[in-house]
Amino acid sequence: MSSESFASSDESQDIRQELESLNAGFRILLFSGLLVTASLCAFVYRQVSIQGRQIAAQSLALRQMGEERAKIGEALAQLKAFGVRSPDYAPVLAKYGLKPEPLPATTNPPAASAPKKP
Repeated sequence: MSSESFASSDESQDIRQELESLNAGFRILLFSGLLVTASLCAFVYRQVSIQGRQIAAQSLALRQMGEERAKIGEALAQLKAFGVRSPDYAPVLAKYGLKPEPLPATTNPPAASAPKKP
């Protein structure tokens, strides 16, 4: 019996060593997974912050472009109005595809007719 108990203690010792080895491998794998997850979270956070700054900058640029577009529209309206008042300027406007809007036609009320003499 002593040889059997000696063999079983060797087997149990081998099983313990294998379990400790598997446990160490599992801990290394768990730590590696935690490290990869933390790195990925840090990367995503950095990308989100960079995108936030880019969105803020682009929003500002779009707002400025809108203001400049309104100013250009006002300037074009003034050029067209000038073209209406100065017909000599009409060819310059036509060259750039701007047609001055004609002044609204004003109609004079008909003159009061003279009373007919009987």
